[in-house]
Amino acid sequence: MCIFSRGVRHVGATRIFVGDRADGRQALIYAMEVELTAPTAMVLPLPTPAGGGEDAVTFVSLARYPSLFDDLDRAFPALELSLGFAPQGVGRGAAPPPATLVVHKVGAFVASFAPTAADLDRLDPQFRLSAAARAAVTRGRDGWSYAVVQLASVRRERVHPIALTFPRRDPTALYVPTTHVHGDDLPATAAFDHTIYFQPDPALALATPATTTRGPIGDFVDLARAGGLIGTGPTFAEPIAGVHANDDVYLMLPPGVTADDLAGAGPGWEFRLAVHHGFDLAPGNGARRDQPTTQPLVDGAPPHLARWHQSARTRGRAVSAAIRGWCERFARDHAARVTPLTPALPAYYYNGPQLWSAAHAAKLQPGPGAIDFGPWSERVEFQRVMIGFAAMPRAREAAAWRADLIRTIDAAAA
Repeated sequence: MCIFSRGVRHVGATRIFVGDRADGRQALIYAMEVELTAPTAMVLPLPTPAGGGEDAVTFVSLARYPSLFDDLDRAFPALELSLGFAPQGVGRGAAPPPATLVVHKVGAFVASFAPTAADLDRLDPQFRLSAAARAAVTRGRDGWSYAVVQLASVRRERVHPIALTFPRRDPTALYVPTTHVHGDDLPATAAFDHTIYFQPDPALALATPATTTRGPIGDFVDLARAGGLIGTGPTFAEPIAGVHANDDVYLMLPPGVTADDLAGAGPGWEFRLAVHHGFDLAPGNGARRDQPTTQPLVDGAPPHLARWHQSARTRGRAVSAAIRGWCERFARDHAARVTPLTPALPAYYYNGPQLWSAAHAAKLQPGPGAIDFGPWSERVEFQRVMIGFAAMPRAREAAAWRADLIRTIDAAAA
């Protein structure tokens, strides 16, 4: 969310980075192009745990790295990244505050942190919100905190990113402030044209369907200049465009799915659970995280996509358990034929109903090999299930095993 205390002629080129940190806090970096009519404050609501003090948020200066998001863009050549305009709210000053908040110098900005909504009254009068704008920014956010960044230049310019870290109320989700406030009003819907970059925890990194970088993030971003906010782990980007509910976004696993459900391995087998179709990346998803169906499909979309979405949101754990059980039984029943998975094993996969070699197309080679059975059904999206074989089975035999696996995951999703 972005609220301005005074008149703003233009806001655009909005890009947001959020990251999971080892200490449990979340990093938030926000960049935009802005033209002001007067020195102005921008307010970012933050879902912090209740009862935190004025030192709960740490501001980080990125004055030495104004091109950070340009470098992030270079890491995602396959993604059509969007730098769109997002109209923001404008409020006007009210009565003087009872006591001013601590002011921090953060590069080109001056910033304050309000631990509660009541502390917004302690802002300098020129940066305070009107009663209507304050009601809009605090509505439905009981116990939240507010970062207030003061912008001084009135020229249209792309200012260096605003950056901070904060403790999270929900450590399983990354919060992205995307709500728009127009004037003093909070409209039900808004036009989105944003790009979200994120570094999640290992579980979300394993499961997210978002676009990943084309190489290590350190090849594109100067991590030393990023103030410790961007790490070396997997990094993703997700554009959000079109008209959506006027709300924030949470990046999180589908309901009920945990890190233990996402992958498994044993002697001669391994699997990765796919729940890509269970992600709800639209604004407002935080309030819908436990609903089985949240994303409407466009006209003409195959009907199985809706079933994939529902099963991933409601049956992910059951499908994971079914795959794990099938692999364990297979390894036990075919112990003499199964061999440990190693990179040296020739790779095979299913291209439709046909078993292909990664090296020789449809031609199967004698000797050992690893088969990715790639099971899927009308209820369940494509899964990754690998079995290592000391000697490759006949194609008909492998097809029968795959059919049994498909029946197993389909039953688990029913």
